Amino acid sequence: MGINVQKNSVVDLGTNSTIKTNGDNAHGLWSFGQVSANALTVDVTGAAANGVEVRGGTTTIGADSHISSAQGGGLVTSGSDATINFSGTAAQRNSIFSGGSYGASAQTATAVVNMQNTDITVDRNGSLALGLWALSGGRITGDSLAITGAAGARGIYAMTNSQIDLTSDLVIDMSTPDQMAICNAT
Repeated sequence: MGINVQKNSVVDLGTNSTIKTNGDNAHGLWSFGQVSANALTVDVTGAAANGVEVRGGTTTIGADSHISSAQGGGLVTSGSDATINFSGTAAQRNSIFSGGSYGASAQTATAVVNMQNTDITVDRNGSLALGLWALSGGRITGDSLAITGAAGARGIYAMTNSQIDLTSDLVIDMSTPDQMAICNAT
């Protein structure tokens, strides 16, 4: 585990921090507290290692931040009142790369992922991968997003009473015409 933030903790990573891990399930940032960062780089390579996982509290990551997970999810919220704010700017876009199941995911009823000016790439070497994935009542909002999916990918996938709200410019680029850009399952 890179950084483990527990309930009632406040962590300010400042600007230009880097978190790297390479073990199985070694998440870059795992949080139940309050976290803030700007120009953050997270690079995790282990199996099932997520870049940023928020289980409670709010994590706010500013412009020019880059999350890469070779075999896990990029950003994920689950648990009680878990929120990630991942806000790039037009001049300093944020990015997420996932070689695992999803780029960004909100997985419980009070889980929220808010993104602005972010480029998301998912590539699981032909296996199913989801750019944005909301389930079990989770909510994702996005403004000016670009989603690129390799073979086997789905751009946006909402299921089980979840919600995905996208505004402003949205680009979804799937690798082949038979890939699905937007899916909704009940």
